[in-house]
Amino acid sequence: MTDAIRALIFDMDGTLYESDALDAQYVEAVDGYIAERRGLGRKQARERFNAKRADLQEQLGHPPTTTGTMAALGFDLDDWIGWRDARLRPEDALDQDERLRSFLRKLKPRYALAVVTNNSMEMARRTLAAIGIEDLFPHVFTVQDMGLIKPDPEIYRRAAEAIGVPPRQCLSIGDRPAIDLVPAAAAGMQTFFAAGPHDIYKLREVLGPA
Repeated sequence: MTDAIRALIFDMDGTLYESDALDAQYVEAVDGYIAERRGLGRKQARERFNAKRADLQEQLGHPPTTTGTMAALGFDLDDWIGWRDARLRPEDALDQDERLRSFLRKLKPRYALAVVTNNSMEMARRTLAAIGIEDLFPHVFTVQDMGLIKPDPEIYRRAAEAIGVPPRQCLSIGDRPAIDLVPAAAAGMQTFFAAGPHDIYKLREVLGPA
């Protein structure tokens, strides 16, 4: 690390929480939306999504995001997000994470805390609230207010500007290097790989005791 870190920018899904139940809800939402909008059965919808995802992975060299895949399938993202958000129930799938809350509370006086996600603002806030940490993140940047999809580095540049911290003093934390870390580094940020919420506590090795 070269510059003093002043802001911690977290990915949300897979980084601040892990949930097979919520993942299953996402799969159901994807299949249901494609089936309804394209007049397909759910099996056909899943096949179409998987085929597009495989094509994108071959092009990009890494697994694409669900949001990126839906955009590549030609769907209007506002329509998809609104349809999905009306059906997802993070409140039913996630539990309050008191250990994570305690850790982040200790970091908050020292760093600006932010989330950058391809979710909507509504879903991001509902998910963070379900974990019990929504009030600790004054800065939440989403695909809707940014008008961009990760892994576009511009998202990270705009996030740093909005927070008021130079990119070189921001640390991007995420579980997918190609989506959360490589574009953040391209924007000038420092990066930290966290395979899941259990790795968040390894930030002590970089930041010092919380």
